[in-house]
Amino acid sequence: MPSARPLVCMLYGFCEGPQVGKRFERELARAGFQVTHDPMNANIIIGHSGGCFLVPARSRAKIIIQIGLPFWPNRSLPGSIWRKFISDLHSHHREGALHFWLRKTFWNVTYFWNIPANIRMLRGRRRGTLWRQGERTVVIRPSMDTFCTSDVTALPFTSAPKIVELPGHHDQCWRDPAPYIAIIKTYGT
Repeated sequence: MPSARPLVCMLYGFCEGPQVGKRFERELARAGFQVTHDPMNANIIIGHSGGCFLVPARSRAKIIIQIGLPFWPNRSLPGSIWRKFISDLHSHHREGALHFWLRKTFWNVTYFWNIPANIRMLRGRRRGTLWRQGERTVVIRPSMDTFCTSDVTALPFTSAPKIVELPGHHDQCWRDPAPYIAIIKTYGT
């Protein structure tokens, strides 16, 4: 009898949602994962950006993947947002992917108005649940991330997570999910 496909739940960050992560979710399915929207039943939880703060305190997830964890002491949120905007614009222009960037930015603006999700992220950040789950957490830090500190030893986990650095910017996973899915396969199956 073949084994069931692992259930993966994607927790989207501030100004994000399924339209932003459509390519990522499609590639997860191609890689043999089943996508769910219920983090309590998922075998693997993936948080991106502010979605990292939506991971429930108790879940059956074997592994928690945190991509672009928004934590950078002494850096302002508006400063990080501005750096991200400029970095995204330059890198997508240089790579001939302005159409992708414009589509993603359109959905970012649309998801900005998802006020209940934004409030849940802020509450989750204040609760700090994510910092107490280091033993089952893999933090993926894109090398040009403007939201996640380059000093990963400063991340205030109570027990050390696994840290993986990949090339790219904060939202690289939406454009090129393959390296991220390879890491999920490595740690989540």
